[in-house]
Amino acid sequence: MRRYDLRNYKSDFKTRALEILDESAKEEVLIFIFESTTDEQLRDLVSAMREKNADVLNSLKFNEVDWTVTVRVKDLNE
Repeated sequence: MRRYDLRNYKSDFKTRALEILDESAKEEVLIFIFESTTDEQLRDLVSAMREKNADVLNSLKFNEVDWTVTVRVKDLNE
């Protein structure tokens, strides 16, 4: 399990999260923390991760702008 703090990427966190997802090993669990000011940004990230064939296990908003999303990497070629 690895944790990635993407808050310094501001609005470009999705691009970096998907890059990390592509580089990760099958069955690895990843936790991303990022700053999102709209629910649309979260939905967009979750949709993109599902399109990459990753299991989104959990998402949690823990203050006004910070979110965590936990995903399990599946075989990205399935």
